[in-house]
Amino acid sequence: MTAYSLKQINKEVNAILTEEDMRNSKLPIGITYAYRHIKWIRYQLDTFSKLYVKLYQQINALEKRVKMAEKFIQKAIKHPGALRKTLKVKKGHKIPEAKLKKAEHSKNKTTAKRARLAETLKGLHK
Repeated sequence: MTAYSLKQINKEVNAILTEEDMRNSKLPIGITYAYRHIKWIRYQLDTFSKLYVKLYQQINALEKRVKMAEKFIQKAIKHPGALRKTLKVKKGHKIPEAKLKKAEHSKNKTTAKRARLAETLKGLHK
């Protein structure tokens, strides 16, 4: 059995059946029904294709948002180890809680932001 595309079916149906034939009812009832059914299918396919395009666009938008969200923490930390260096903690050692709390209220805005981010990320780790 050969698969036909929608365009091929439309060409064949339009070549065989015309609106004039429908009005004059020269066609048997079964063929008239088939013609109306084909018109209905065409309408449904048009509607479906429009919905499909909208859904496809929404899915692409969501995929982009998910990809951005996957790496938001890595992008938030622009200078790894900068807070540790500022607080003069040796590499490989944990930043003491007291130093982190004090750094959150630092006059230096950058240090305070880094300390708050470290505190937030610390909560995610648990």
